[in-house]
Amino acid sequence: MEISSALQSEQQVKKQLARKLGQLQKKLGELKETMELKSQGARGLQQQRDLYLSHLLQHMAANQQLTSEKEALHKQLLLQTQLIDRLQCEEVQGKMVMEMARQELQETQEHLEATRQQNQQLQAQLSLLDVPGEEDGMDKEEKDEEAIQPSLTILEDVDS
Repeated sequence: MEISSALQSEQQVKKQLARKLGQLQKKLGELKETMELKSQGARGLQQQRDLYLSHLLQHMAANQQLTSEKEALHKQLLLQTQLIDRLQCEEVQGKMVMEMARQELQETQEHLEATRQQNQQLQAQLSLLDVPGEEDGMDKEEKDEEAIQPSLTILEDVDS
């Protein structure tokens, strides 16, 4: 009986061990499934992380490109501003030079007009000094040409 009770006891232990083994195998299967699901989830998160990293790198490159373009545009703007300032300064200087030339031209024209009037007065005085009857070998046309000659000389002096 003792053997039979030991045998029963052994069979009972065997059944408990078999049941325990079944439970452990079931638990192992569940853990394997859980581990597979978690591995899939981890792979999905890694892929998502890689995608986000790729987007981040693209945005960083685009940001760097925009920064470079912004700096280039800023330099171009500064150069254009300097050019505009220089052109405005040259325009003001050009206007001043033009005004001075206009004033000089006006003064020259006034001087020329005064010289012309003086020349006419001198010619009038010269014609009063001409006595009819005194012939010095020149006819009236030659005298007129001689009288005109000094005014032409004055014009040439003004032009040069």
